[in-house]
Amino acid sequence: MDHCARAGAGLVIFLMCFATALAQNCTQLTNCASCTSFTQTTCYYCPDDNTCKQLTAGSVFNFNTQSCSKLRYFVGQCTVPTYGFAIIIAAGILLVLVMCVCVCCCIFCCVRRRRKRYIQLEQVQYDKGRADIKDKHSKKKADRKVKYDEYRQKWGTGAFADNTSSTNYVRMNK
Repeated sequence: MDHCARAGAGLVIFLMCFATALAQNCTQLTNCASCTSFTQTTCYYCPDDNTCKQLTAGSVFNFNTQSCSKLRYFVGQCTVPTYGFAIIIAAGILLVLVMCVCVCCCIFCCVRRRRKRYIQLEQVQYDKGRADIKDKHSKKKADRKVKYDEYRQKWGTGAFADNTSSTNYVRMNK
């Protein structure tokens, strides 16, 4: 166990020395290209005083701004300031959200319009079916009337009977 504790302590000392060497190396660099390419995001370049400085642990946006403007420093590249990237990312997210809302609205409107057309088509089919049923019933009613009138004429009842008939049948038409 004592051996493991010594190995762990040695590793901690090595890492502390390595971090100190990185911090010293960052401060020795003077141009943007060498500073931003040195250990990727460990250093940031400040163009106000042409210095390279060590980033604080935890965040790219959390650093010591004694000599460097918060709006103008470079991490990982020398083209766009880091806060510019933050603004570009925020604008991109906002743009994606607006596009998602627009797409959802378009889909909602299209579905609503399609459903309205479907309901109208269904109503037309229903009305046509009702008209067909009504026509069929009126045709059957007319056929029945013709058939009953033939019976009445044959047997001498109703409107076709002569005046000597003893039946008092009167057809009630609507």
